[in-house]
Amino acid sequence: MKYKRAIGIDPGNTGAIAFLNVNKIEMFDMPTIKTEGTTKTKKGNKKIHTSLNETELRNILCKAKPEHIFLEKSQSMPGQGAPATFNYATAYGIIRGICVGLQIPYTLIRPNEWKKNLMKSMEKGKQASIIRAQQLYPKADIGKSDGRAEALLILHYGIFFL
Repeated sequence: MKYKRAIGIDPGNTGAIAFLNVNKIEMFDMPTIKTEGTTKTKKGNKKIHTSLNETELRNILCKAKPEHIFLEKSQSMPGQGAPATFNYATAYGIIRGICVGLQIPYTLIRPNEWKKNLMKSMEKGKQASIIRAQQLYPKADIGKSDGRAEALLILHYGIFFL
């Protein structure tokens, strides 16, 4: 195996981080912060906004000391509104900036690349990612998180297909 300490990242607020440490997999949900917004809902409540906790993400990456990071390349998704796309792209840019700042080499991986190679003959959808990740890594703490599953599959693709 080329890397003993590598990370796969599914960016975004519901994404996750999969960390390979020698032969052990550790999983982290994407660290986020909830803040009260200035806009209001139809019921008059203030909207709660979720954004990336940049400091916590930096701390996770510093502690992990990966040799390489495999990051899913950001792209707009059909049906996703402008605010969601903006937040996703902002988090993606912050992650890349942290990699550069910490001098951690990284590779961008398009979603269709890893899915084409790892999800052959499987149904489409988030549930399929969970099933595939559990097949490849039955001991990993994926739970019902498609973010964790996809981070792990991105890591797997980066290690074994690149």
